[in-house]
Amino acid sequence: MSQTLQKENIGTIALRNLRKEKFAMGFPFMINVSGLPDYQCYFEYPDGSMSLVMLDASKKDFIEIEKLSNKDAKQILIDNNLNL
Repeated sequence: MSQTLQKENIGTIALRNLRKEKFAMGFPFMINVSGLPDYQCYFEYPDGSMSLVMLDASKKDFIEIEKLSNKDAKQILIDNNLNL
């Protein structure tokens, strides 16, 4: 296995572990996607639901823009190699 591939695998494992830890604490997991504006991201919640959110003007909280369908949420997980 190449060194680059090993680093990618380590990064993927670390990201999945962080996601599990967030869920275990009852917190959402933030998914940043390059196709979104800088102030937007997805929040995946421990119950499996997902929302598109944006940082509010004070930059202290997030505002829900849209709750995603299960189909769209699953596709985002697949696209970001987070599907388990």
